[in-house]
Amino acid sequence: WCCLCQGGGTYCCDACNRVVCNECLLVPPNFVEVILSDQVFFICPGCHDERDRKAGQGCKRAFLPYDGFFTRTDNGREVPVLPSPPVIRHHYGMSSRSEVNDSPLAIIHLHLSGMVVAGTPPRVIYENFHSYFDLKNLLLLELEFDCGTAEKVAAHQRRMAEVAEDLRMQGIGRTVLFISTHSEQTRGDLFIGRDGQPEKYFSTEVEAVCISAIWRCSTNLNCFAVLPRSGARTIWQFAP
Repeated sequence: WCCLCQGGGTYCCDACNRVVCNECLLVPPNFVEVILSDQVFFICPGCHDERDRKAGQGCKRAFLPYDGFFTRTDNGREVPVLPSPPVIRHHYGMSSRSEVNDSPLAIIHLHLSGMVVAGTPPRVIYENFHSYFDLKNLLLLELEFDCGTAEKVAAHQRRMAEVAEDLRMQGIGRTVLFISTHSEQTRGDLFIGRDGQPEKYFSTEVEAVCISAIWRCSTNLNCFAVLPRSGARTIWQFAP
């Protein structure tokens, strides 16, 4: 993806993983075929900025012109290919040195049973990230929780253990976890499920939020656990 407009990429930088498209970097028509030669290498604007800072003295920049495309002589000297600097006609969509980490990621959304999840932040993030990832490396899990009784808590813990094992088998070592629920109007306690009656939700005071490892292996996958005051019911819990 183009590091300027986030569109399709054409020119791949030979010093990093970024690319720039031919809509953002304008090359004279008679040099389009020339720059595609195997002897020509490309330096993106971000790497040029880094080079420019290193070429300066102290905290000052050298303000070297951006030539973009180069060949290298026998003695290693870089020679610009274009007769004049190419025109950059787009601003950075992100920072000049930013890169997308597309290693496997799971976006997990635990939501109270009965909640509507359409348009929630996890879905928005997933749709935004979707274009940057291989489909097998980005996962969205929207899971209901109902921990209103001891039996439901036990069932939920078994289910979470299965989710953890499934993520481990898929080699997904990074997670972004969201927990969505409602709160009781008077005290602000969080609802964690239905307590006996189908329409009666049970709320409890949240005493602490902690981070606990799901398992110990080469992938360091962590999750957030919401612990009610009693300690008897947990929304997000895995067996060690």
